[in-house]
Amino acid sequence: MISCQKEDDLFEAEDQIQERVDTGLKVSKETIEKIKALSLNPEGMEVIYLEDLNGNENEVYLIEGDIVISPGQLETLSQDDITSKQYRTTNLVNNNRTIKILGINGGSQALTSKQRTALQNAVADYNSLDIGLSFTLTFGTNTTSQDIVVRQLQGAAGGVAGFPSNGNPYNSIVVYSGLESYSNAVNEHVMKHEIGHTLGLRHTDWFSRQSCGGSGESSAPYGAVHIPGTPTGYDSSSLMLACFNSYESGNFGSYDIVALEYLYPLPSFSVNISGPTRGNNSGTYTWNANVQNGNGPYTYSWYYSYTGTSYTQSFGSTQSVTANLPLDRDLYLKVIVTSSSGTDSDTFFTMNTDAF
Repeated sequence: MISCQKEDDLFEAEDQIQERVDTGLKVSKETIEKIKALSLNPEGMEVIYLEDLNGNENEVYLIEGDIVISPGQLETLSQDDITSKQYRTTNLVNNNRTIKILGINGGSQALTSKQRTALQNAVADYNSLDIGLSFTLTFGTNTTSQDIVVRQLQGAAGGVAGFPSNGNPYNSIVVYSGLESYSNAVNEHVMKHEIGHTLGLRHTDWFSRQSCGGSGESSAPYGAVHIPGTPTGYDSSSLMLACFNSYESGNFGSYDIVALEYLYPLPSFSVNISGPTRGNNSGTYTWNANVQNGNGPYTYSWYYSYTGTSYTQSFGSTQSVTANLPLDRDLYLKVIVTSSSGTDSDTFFTMNTDAF
């Protein structure tokens, strides 16, 4: 089993990290209580130096093996900020937006070919979900205007990331060079897992670290909000388990998908009619049914009325309809659009100026 580092390499890697820890930042009793209050598991928590994109090393807390929280972030988070995803945090990314991801492909922090492929597959799978977030992926070294930067540092197999803040994803994912000796599927698993953290997902077994060989008994039974439709106990298929194995498939667990769709729902399917608001007896006019946030194909049913109270007369079955206005009368239109996303309708009024 692996928890950001391969298990049998973990102690050696931790010893190397500990030599670089500045004694000014320590895991104090007060710090542990703050971590517990956030419903995070403080077992094995440590202070590490994490190199940033500029090569500067910053002190951070490493929690549950791959979650990094800075001292400043720890002070600003409250118990209300961390709940559960199936388990998740309530520090979520603003929904209905595009997340720009950059994979570093030059310099000392460049991703390997295998890691780049894994990142491409991970982003493609996130984009295949029916959620309100979409993702773009580019490779380069210019980090300007990027939401998440993915890079490699030297270390045992695994990676680290953090939680969102101010409606934005955590802006950095580090994967370690030891991943190169593992399969493409394991690399993809780690990429998806760390992206999950940047979106506010936490370890599904945060309470016990059962995937790492824990007893399965909760070590910090602080309140956590359960996501409807997901298990309340251990989910062995979850991509967000604290530890993973060398035979991981790289796929989302079914309940991971349920949780992501719950946290980041698609915008509501809707339709609105556009067209002329005024016309006359001699003109020919076109009205369009404009669909937002739906998945086609669509079925269109148009109806018209002279009074706006009873739409019983069929008017067409395509996205756009073209016609004359009724002689010396106003026109009221209604369209009903149906697809796999649901059904919605809209009405529209066009005044006939020759009716006066």
